[in-house]
Amino acid sequence: MNVESLRRRRLALEITLVLMIKLAAMATIWHVWFSDPEERRIDAERVGARMYSSSQAMR
Repeated sequence: MNVESLRRRRLALEITLVLMIKLAAMATIWHVWFSDPEERRIDAERVGARMYSSSQAMR
C-alpha cells in the first residue's frame, strides 16, 4: 500500500470512530432527558387559579 492509501484508510477509520462516539453521546442524551416525558395537562383555568391564589399575586 502506498502512503496515500494509508492516509485515506486512517481518515475513514477516524471519521467512523467520531461518528460512533457522537451517536453514543446522542443516545445517552436522549435516554437521560427525553426517554420518559411526563405529560402535564395544564389549562388556563388551573394556571389562573394558581397565579391568583399565591401570596405574591396579592401584593
